[in-house]
Amino acid sequence: MLLERALAIFQSLKLICRKLGSCIYGSPVAFVLTLAVALLLLSAVLAFNIAVAKLLTVPGAIILNMGLSWLTLRLAIRVLVFPGSIICWKRNTEATYRIEISKQFTHHLEQFRLLLQVLVGRLPASGSGATAEGALLGCMVVAGLERNFEAQQDDQVRFTKEQTRVRELITGVDAWVNGAKIHERRGQAAVLVGFFEWLQHMSQMYRPSQLAGMVADSPFAPETKAQVPQVIESLEELIAIMSDLQKQPDSVCATAKRFFRVPTVGSLHQLRAELAARYKAHHHWVTTPSGRKIDAMLIPCDAEEGASLSSAVSGFEERAPSDASSTKEDVPLKEIGSDSPRAGMGPVVVWCNPNAAYYETMAYESHWVDFYLSQGCSVFLFNYSGFGRSQGRPTPSAVAADGDAVIDFLRRRGYTNVAVHGRSIGGIAACSLARANPDIVRVLVADRTFSTLAKAATYTFGAWAAHALNLGATIADNCQNYLQARCYKVMICDPKDCTIPDLAALRTEVAEHAARGE
Repeated sequence: MLLERALAIFQSLKLICRKLGSCIYGSPVAFVLTLAVALLLLSAVLAFNIAVAKLLTVPGAIILNMGLSWLTLRLAIRVLVFPGSIICWKRNTEATYRIEISKQFTHHLEQFRLLLQVLVGRLPASGSGATAEGALLGCMVVAGLERNFEAQQDDQVRFTKEQTRVRELITGVDAWVNGAKIHERRGQAAVLVGFFEWLQHMSQMYRPSQLAGMVADSPFAPETKAQVPQVIESLEELIAIMSDLQKQPDSVCATAKRFFRVPTVGSLHQLRAELAARYKAHHHWVTTPSGRKIDAMLIPCDAEEGASLSSAVSGFEERAPSDASSTKEDVPLKEIGSDSPRAGMGPVVVWCNPNAAYYETMAYESHWVDFYLSQGCSVFLFNYSGFGRSQGRPTPSAVAADGDAVIDFLRRRGYTNVAVHGRSIGGIAACSLARANPDIVRVLVADRTFSTLAKAATYTFGAWAAHALNLGATIADNCQNYLQARCYKVMICDPKDCTIPDLAALRTEVAEHAARGE
């Protein structure tokens, strides 16, 4: 046994030496630099420990090092288990949206600019590439950004200098669009109509190849035409800013400055305002028992009518299934508890994010929100402690406590038919809520989550990772909470899940319990 272990250690060392040699041979400069940095850090640690030993004695230095090592371990666990709570991950998420949104805005604003140049005779209609539909989308981008900046200001968001400049330009262009007039030929007469209304009409009537005829029949009103050059200049500046947001800065310092700065477009603030505007949602701050403020948003199921919470009906209105053969099991949120006291607000689904997500991104990843709204359920979104604007630091117990605070918030407002949907690490909150609140949680959706955090670490990194989690007091057991929950349960699985190994998945352990008859 000892001989086998010694041979295994020898083989491991041989493999390490071989890989180290290949690294040195392939990139000698990088290896030397890495070695120099490592030696520098080691020297700094050694000097620090010598200084501490003189001040606190050797036992004191050992205790201090143990404490610092434990804190470092906790930080490493937080980065791996809750990456969304790290500012670098947040900025990386915003950078992704910054690039994609600025690309779309650049295209639509360019179409708007080209059409204006055609209308005032700066460009020929043929070959300009301008379309009425594209220009209409450009106008909608301008109007949408103007409303978004107003919503952010109402939310007390501080703007950067570039955001302030973009807002000034957007405000000017939007004011011109709202006041611009154009002569539209209708039969033998020319009627003065609004520019936006004219664009809507032209985008439906004319094909891109018919742009010349469209322009010839529709000259600007004199006072509107006089302001077009200034509007074109504003659009050109906006396009330049949006184009620059897509480029990689030349220097490392410029790249770091852009990365850590709130982006002009694509920030969580913008996504939050977009989400609220699109669904007529209501923002809330949920207070946990420990006093932490949790950033949350409620999307009412009647969002398309723009209903507010104050006008929501009191009393749970039963909705009959479209199929007469549907059973209570088909629509549990709509049928469960029909003989119980009348509820206050109707069914609501509490969405529990995965570990690297924020509820604001649901503005562009809205398939689950749209699905639940289509089923007549409101949706409650929130960020865990330490994510986005929510206060505190994330731990499994803090995530569960955040969920408890959300349920208590909904209970106080009259909601008694609640479903919880937990994706990935969101299974911690979802399974815990379903177990602890059988009085109002009717449905639990465990979406591609793990059985225990220790198993997920073991089958992903090895047994040492599970020991590190235990040492860092980071423990979560979704399986027991799932099994003990007394509600309808839905488990979503992905056989090709690359994040949570199949052996660590919740479905695997639940199946094992079922096979044992437990």
